Amino acid sequence: MDPFLLSEKRALQFHRVILDEARRTPNLIVRARSRLALMREATPNAGGVFDRWETLLDQPLDAMAAEVLADDPAGGLLRANSPFSEALAPSERNALWQRIGLQQFIGYFRAAAADLSLTTDEQAALTGLPAETVTGWADEAPREMTRGTLDCLRAVVSIDRALCGLFDDGDTRRAWLREHDEDLGGRPIDLLLGGDMTRLRDHLADRVRPLLSARDLPR
Repeated sequence: MDPFLLSEKRALQFHRVILDEARRTPNLIVRARSRLALMREATPNAGGVFDRWETLLDQPLDAMAAEVLADDPAGGLLRANSPFSEALAPSERNALWQRIGLQQFIGYFRAAAADLSLTTDEQAALTGLPAETVTGWADEAPREMTRGTLDCLRAVVSIDRALCGLFDDGDTRRAWLREHDEDLGGRPIDLLLGGDMTRLRDHLADRVRPLLSARDLPR
């Protein structure tokens, strides 16, 4: 990806989460104002964008978010000169990026679950979480997750990717998951829901490996 586009994507992800966090931690706005004052001293010739930030920091969060998260040059300029970027302590910044990573991974899991037509009840059984918690991820990703649940999500994503390598057609992938497999001695979906994910992944890895070319292998 173009480095500029990657930087823009990261800045947008950062500000989506930091503005949401500001709803729970009002002093982030205070800290951003303090940081803005320091930025003015360091770069006095960039007053225009700093003036806009000063106005935005006095507005309700929804109004601020509409401009800061806008997919246009003005929004990009605000994000590139954001007082929020340095308003966090290192530990807070690390926690924020971990939250962003979890949001992205929830997206991968939901895409894999949709591709495999896993029902809400099946997703709940896989994760050990209530069905309403899993469905709630469509509106808001969790702020934290246990290692065990994360490992279950990773397994579903890796199984879906392996099946995509074996079968181009989505209907074929979904049919394979729910039909009896002689080598596995049962239906793959039953192994998945029964917690035997390692065996299922190893089986798929053995099937995918002969299909890899030299350029698919790590260098």
